[in-house]
Amino acid sequence: MNILPTIMNVELIGCIAGLISTISFFPQVLKVWKTNSTKGLSLLMYIFYVTSLAMWGAYAWLIESYSLLITEVVTGLFVGYILIKMLKELVKRDKGNKKEINNVLQNIEKNQPSLTSHPKNDDKPKRLCEKRHL
Repeated sequence: MNILPTIMNVELIGCIAGLISTISFFPQVLKVWKTNSTKGLSLLMYIFYVTSLAMWGAYAWLIESYSLLITEVVTGLFVGYILIKMLKELVKRDKGNKKEINNVLQNIEKNQPSLTSHPKNDDKPKRLCEKRHL
């Protein structure tokens, strides 16, 4: 009896593992799609993960493991969708912050006197000086 796995069994194990890995991201993709939000997700984690997927994909290509390559590409599509969504939200939030800051600054300029302006002499309290004659 041959106890060593055959190439076919090894590829089958790779396909099943890849399918499970790919499916594991589907609930997150579905949640992001439904809520249209990536709030609470780590941008850095997704950047590292996409980089890892690209490197695993290159490795799969070089060793001609097509089950691994297909897994990395499909998972990359899921993770890439989330990463792009996160980056779009980041850009949108930054634009909103800039608008809000500009609005606050404009309101301050309208409601506060300029720091370089000086009050008129008439506005200063007048001092009464009395000369006493002896």
